[in-house]
Amino acid sequence: MKIFFIYQLRNILTVAVVGAVVFAGYITDPNFFETPKAEAVSVSGPVSGWAWSETIGWVSFSCTNDSSCGTSNYGVSVSAATGDFSGYAWSENIGWINLAPLSGYPSVPNHGARLEADDTVTGWARACAGTVNGDCTGASRTDGWNGWIKLSKDTSDSGASYGVTVAPATGVFSSYAWGSDVVGWIDFAPISAGANGVHLPIPTVTVLIVPAATTIQTGTGTTLSWTTTPPTACIASGSWSGAKASSGTNVPTGNLSLAGTYSYRLDCGVGFDSKNVVVEDPAPVCVINSVCDAGETVLNCPTDCRAKVKQF
Repeated sequence: MKIFFIYQLRNILTVAVVGAVVFAGYITDPNFFETPKAEAVSVSGPVSGWAWSETIGWVSFSCTNDSSCGTSNYGVSVSAATGDFSGYAWSENIGWINLAPLSGYPSVPNHGARLEADDTVTGWARACAGTVNGDCTGASRTDGWNGWIKLSKDTSDSGASYGVTVAPATGVFSSYAWGSDVVGWIDFAPISAGANGVHLPIPTVTVLIVPAATTIQTGTGTTLSWTTTPPTACIASGSWSGAKASSGTNVPTGNLSLAGTYSYRLDCGVGFDSKNVVVEDPAPVCVINSVCDAGETVLNCPTDCRAKVKQF
């Protein structure tokens, strides 16, 4: 009986300790129970260029590489908000490669290709030819090849470290992904491709103040317009924030009530632009009443604020 009581007491204490830890986690972080969400990334937009595999040859990430968009409009993009890849790359030897497979991952991480906040690329891509019906979603082939391509090593893997990264200043991809014995190592920056390795093109970003006056008075506002070429999703910072479309026209700033300099910056992929708006208090009005009122000085209201000259 005594042993049974001790056993029960131990279970109760264990539950209490675990409950306390979970409760403390929730108190310190209300998102304790939520699945971690992808973060906004430093570079984004349409991907172009070529990767290389010793076994399957060249892999194209955009139809712009060979001017084939008129007959086969394909490509890969990176979301500015989440870093998630979308779209398809093309190999003449194994066909379509899906950068955003939705399920069936062989191991962690359980998501498609994703650019993380630290500029590493994680997750999976899949060659559609690795499925029975060739659509990237069906059952794997029965000959041992399932088409999966892993973008970087994680703690569940053995062997040497590897993984694709992206330089935030240039949008250039580098290093290797692994695609099993069939695909082998995929080099995202093959020397023979030169500047046409896999990369995010640097868009031209133009932010305009409309109307063009960059100095306004407190209590008023102005509007912003912007364009990106090629069209690229943007992230605003400075005196505005949030995800922005690839272009905008006459978007109001709202009334700016405090004097100072307001900065409006847009980062669109690896391109950016910014404009400043200076907000000044209006010049005080001189009310002629023989009294030097607040805001009136000898410069703006000499009649009421005459300098007194000391008599000797």
